Amino acid sequence: MGTLTGGIVGSWLINAFYGILLTIDYVIYLAINLCYQLFEVVSKVEVFTTENVGIISRKEVVVANIDVTKPTISVNNDSKWALNANLNITLSDDASGLLGYQITKTETEPNDWIILSGHSATINNDSINTNGDYYVWVKDKAGNTNYSKVTINNIDTIIPSINAEVTNKDEWS
Repeated sequence: MGTLTGGIVGSWLINAFYGILLTIDYVIYLAINLCYQLFEVVSKVEVFTTENVGIISRKEVVVANIDVTKPTISVNNDSKWALNANLNITLSDDASGLLGYQITKTETEPNDWIILSGHSATINNDSINTNGDYYVWVKDKAGNTNYSKVTINNIDTIIPSINAEVTNKDEWS
């Protein structure tokens, strides 16, 4: 646990610990970003404003419950031959809660999410109709993501055929 201290001088925010200058618009972003990236868990954030005559305002914020844990994901593929894959997806996040999930064909984090709520969800998805590798993504409300790769190889893509030969055409009535 640590304390992040910074101050506003004129229209500039100064982070005394790292000597970073940012505009006042980024006060909240700086506090959240530095808490998460530099310390992962910070117990206090202290921000103050100053003028040439000295400190005029000081605010200490206790930071609690910072969620740095990835949500969990489990994917099971029904192995029966079918026209569509049946994925049984179980998602959970015990801290901030679930924000959403998505299924992609690439290992790149998606920009759009199918919105979820609560701390757990079970989804039965049968929209995949092509064999291949898929990535099932989950995102929590703190922005932590996780994915599971699943290979689909049980979609029946071969059209059945029948060979029929007519014999004794003359005997038909």
